[in-house]
Parts: sequence; C-alpha cells; structure tokens
Amino acid sequence: MEKRDFEGRGTGELVADFMERGLDPFSLELVNEIAARKDAVEFIRHQLQYPGEDGWTAIHAIHLLGMIKTRESFDALTYALINRQEALSDWLTESMPGLLAGFGPECLPDLERIFALEFLDQYVRSVVSGAISAIGWRHPEARARAVSFLKGVIEKERDPYLVADAICELCNMREAGSAVELIEKAFNDGRVDEDVIGREDALEEAKSGKSRITPEDAFERCEGYFTQKNFDYLRKANAEQEKGRQEVAKNALCPCGSGKRYKKCCMGKD
Repeated sequence: MEKRDFEGRGTGELVADFMERGLDPFSLELVNEIAARKDAVEFIRHQLQYPGEDGWTAIHAIHLLGMIKTRESFDALTYALINRQEALSDWLTESMPGLLAGFGPECLPDLERIFALEFLDQYVRSVVSGAISAIGWRHPEARARAVSFLKGVIEKERDPYLVADAICELCNMREAGSAVELIEKAFNDGRVDEDVIGREDALEEAKSGKSRITPEDAFERCEGYFTQKNFDYLRKANAEQEKGRQEVAKNALCPCGSGKRYKKCCMGKD
C-alpha cells in the first residue's frame, strides 16, 4: 500500500480496516498512516472499548497507542491497562511496561498514582512497577526517582508478589546494592513471594550488582511488534495454537489443568 491508497479515507475507516485484518495481511504503511493521523487515538480507544470478536484488536490497539506519544494516547493506554486485562492476556505483562515507559519521565507521577490504587489487580500494579523501572534505566535524570519508588515498595508494600517484583526490578537496574537491609527485612517479615525470587538469589544479585536481564528488555519486547517478521511469527504461532485447540475432544480433560472437562472449562473461552 502507498500513501495515495489512504487519500480520501477517514481515520476511523483505516483503524477499522487494520483491526479487521487480524494478523493477515500486514501493512506497515497502514500502521504508519494511522499513527500519523491527529484524530487516531479516539478511534483506537473506541476499538478498546467496543472490541470485535478478533482477539488481536486490543493487542494491536495498545501497540498503536505506544507509537503516538501524546497525552491522549497515554491516557488511552492506561485505560487499557486497568480495564482490558482479559483481552490483553499475556501481552499485559509482555508489552505494556515498555509501551508505558516509552512516554518518558513525564508520566512518572501518573504511574505512581496508578500503583497506589491498591484495589487494582497485582499484575496491573506490577506492570506499572516495571514501567517505572524501565524509565529510570533509560533516562538518567529519572533514575533516582525510580530507585526511590522501588525501595518504597520493598519497605512498605503488603502484597508479597509486588515486593518480590520490586526486588527483581531493583536488581535488574543494578541498584539493589543500596537496599540490602530493606531486602533482608522484607524476607524476615515474610513479605516476599519466594516463588518469584528466593532470599539467596535476591541477596546474591543485590550484593554482586549482576543480573541476567535489564529493564531495557521491556522496550525490546514491544518495539519490534509492527514488523513483517513478527507478524509472520505470530501468524504461525496462532495457527499452531488453534490446531491444538481443535484436537481436544469435548469430553477430554481440559489442557489448562483445571481437572474439568474441556467443554465445561476453556472450550467456550477459546
């Protein structure tokens, strides 16, 4: 597709066209045209609020919002974070931290306010923690604020999963060495989910300043989304997953491990 193919077509029509395609055919030109339209966010947000049956709609939408980098697109992205968890599934934790972090230090106050909402799902708050860590990693002027935030979570948070997650993020930033006492106290108080990170591993990483990953990974997971290579991979993986679902008999035990029959468990969700 070329620029002239979009002339005379409204933004809402282009957004709907892209969403209806699912994974095929992929058009980077269409993606870039949508992202360049000043009124794109309202139509993308509409797709998030009233998604069709295609499960890729919400996933495409958040990655489009991440390209636009306006206050309006950030607000739409946080709407998706809080309200579209089920539609985003694993993409919530895979892409959302990097997408949010892409808006830079200016969004830190908003992210801190969202994390403070204790009624939110722990995975949503974990995404916010990851975004703050990634901002601190990529923006030196925001590093001290990000480190202070993570230390505050380790010191005061009551959810063991989120405390463990904050320890991991601080280790990934190579900043946990200054928080060894806080980390030890959190373990002593029983406030760390040791299925996420054990005491020995946490203290070893904190004291050595070494970690297998860095917050930069959050950006890498989402920056290559709109490429032909990625869509080819997603199309293949999606086809294999669909084939696996079709091969499960209705009365067989559900592959999810619930112990229920497939027809009474995940069949209606697939």
